[in-house]
Amino acid sequence: PGALAVAPSNPDIVYAHAGIGQGFSPFTGLFASDDFGRTWQRRAALDTHLVTWMEADPRDPNTLYVGAVDRAGSVWKSTDGGRSVRRLGVGLGLLAVRPGAVYFGHAVPPQVLRSTDGGATMTPVPLPARFNRMPALIVSPDGGTLFVTASDRQGHRQSFRSVDGGATFSTLCRFPHICVKDSRGDTGC
Repeated sequence: PGALAVAPSNPDIVYAHAGIGQGFSPFTGLFASDDFGRTWQRRAALDTHLVTWMEADPRDPNTLYVGAVDRAGSVWKSTDGGRSVRRLGVGLGLLAVRPGAVYFGHAVPPQVLRSTDGGATMTPVPLPARFNRMPALIVSPDGGTLFVTASDRQGHRQSFRSVDGGATFSTLCRFPHICVKDSRGDTGC
């Protein structure tokens, strides 16, 4: 497994994780390029090779969030361009990094968490239903609109939308696999 991320505020900065075994080896770890991938420098080593996603902060190209599907579901953060990392927590999945907020999925209990301080503290987003799995989340670039979809306790898929940053949600669909849009763009579920 591996992952790539481009810093939105400086597209010349690219991060990559390569995982060939665990521990410190020249072929495993977090790498960074400041010339859009022409040259690379090895940065931090992580105690997993199962990194599957990374996302750079949209305002600060030196801040990077890294996540793995290891047994713990670990999320790390770097604020120095990948030279060092610290673990933010376990049982988490990164869902979105937006200006002013970072969204995490939490496995047990299944929920979406929002942090407005870069992951130091996290508070639950008040979702309109209980889910039996970590929800999927899409957040608009400005952070104002959120789409959430997941299975409820009966196994039914549900989708919701918030246009106020997650304060309230409206139901888009139950069973989104049969949702269709008509010529006006209205959804019929």
